[in-house]
Amino acid sequence: MRRLRFLARTERLQRDERGGALVLVLVIGVMLMTVSAMVVRRTGTEGKLADQQAEFEGALHAAEAGVHDYIAKLTEDRIYYRHYVHAAEDTRTRVSPATGSYAAGSSWPGDATWTYPATRSRYAALKGSGTSAYEYNLRISPSSAGVVTITGTGRRRTNPRVTRTIEVQVKGSSIADYQAIIDADVNYGSTAVTTGKIYATGNLNYEGKASADLISEGTITDSAGTSVVSSPARRCDLPKTWTPTCGVRDAVKNKILFSQFTAAFSEIKRVAQSSSLGGIHLDDSTKTGWRLTFSNDGKVKIESCTSTANLASGTGATCAVDNGRSAVAVPALGVIYAEQSVIVSGTLKGRLTVASNQDIIIAGGIDYNDPSVDVLGLLAQVNVTIAEYAPDIFTWKGAVLAQTGAVRYYGSATSPCNGRIHSADSFVTFYGSMATKNTPCMARYSGSTLINGYANRAYNYDPNLSNLQPPFIPVLEEAYVIQRFREISG
Repeated sequence: MRRLRFLARTERLQRDERGGALVLVLVIGVMLMTVSAMVVRRTGTEGKLADQQAEFEGALHAAEAGVHDYIAKLTEDRIYYRHYVHAAEDTRTRVSPATGSYAAGSSWPGDATWTYPATRSRYAALKGSGTSAYEYNLRISPSSAGVVTITGTGRRRTNPRVTRTIEVQVKGSSIADYQAIIDADVNYGSTAVTTGKIYATGNLNYEGKASADLISEGTITDSAGTSVVSSPARRCDLPKTWTPTCGVRDAVKNKILFSQFTAAFSEIKRVAQSSSLGGIHLDDSTKTGWRLTFSNDGKVKIESCTSTANLASGTGATCAVDNGRSAVAVPALGVIYAEQSVIVSGTLKGRLTVASNQDIIIAGGIDYNDPSVDVLGLLAQVNVTIAEYAPDIFTWKGAVLAQTGAVRYYGSATSPCNGRIHSADSFVTFYGSMATKNTPCMARYSGSTLINGYANRAYNYDPNLSNLQPPFIPVLEEAYVIQRFREISG
């Protein structure tokens, strides 16, 4: 009996689940607490990662904002870097010709090169105040080719370890990006071969062969049906009559106005008159003009001239070395400005822009000592004129502007291109870029008979101008183009 009662009691205890349920509840509770802790920990980690990611994005935006602020400064002043140290730049130290340190926000004496300290220390807050959560640092490196490298570093002010650094290279978009800019109607005959962009504010008739865009604010015509436009070159005009269709606004953001080039003359004159910037300013009201002869050793001979006739006429002029300047170094900043007309020729070594308040006169051949690094700008308030006494066969180079006149062969004000006739095999060849207010003229015909000028003419775009711009060449409205944008390690 006892044994039976023991076995019965044991069986009842085995069937009693109250203790087991408690254990199960404890186990489930522990598991829930563990999972909850993991969820909370994971949520916290993801929140921190999200916050960190937001900080990194904010640092990148700060660096970009700093770069764009500097580009805006360049738009207003193309050599801002030679005038001022930006508010976000580290202290600059001069390396030549003198020493000295210049802190952020100060005026810079005009040197072309400088050094920065090894560690970035100067940061400016966004929005120009101290309330922004982010700030940026800038370092600037201009090149002789007209490209400016801007290195921007952004960071969060309360967490300086979160930084992003970008390197941006920008280049001014200028008249030198075009083979020709013509503020008039223009006609290119069947023998024309063009390798750079052609832009006309009037109608453009083109019968030749083009390997770059033809752009017209009016219409583009091909009356003979013989023109060849090689892909990817396009015909871009207002009616969009060509296939594939290309409107003028597809090729040029805004109409190019010659009035926008006027500011370049004032800027060049200001730089030429500044002793600290090292330009050359020529002005003598007792003289008819100046003659500049370039040499391949980086020097230029400067002569003052007198003449009773136009300096471009066959009558010629009497010129003599001006104040001992028979061998003057091409200015480091690359600017010569003359109040009177200027005669130019020779082989240039360096980067130089010659501007005249009157005419630029081409006396003969113009070449570069090294075409990969040398470049010439010739800017005339009136005409760029091939002299009547220029050789029968010659080549000249440059990026030229005739602000209110034309690029032309010598002629009187009332009858352009009416100078002497050159030989039947005469040949003038041009390499560069040409912007002319009025229709260019290198010869004049009566039917098929040459009356004045050159029997043969060739106009070629200089492809080096796409990367190598003359100093202070007039920029277009879309002033700066980003050539490279990349993120780098800080």
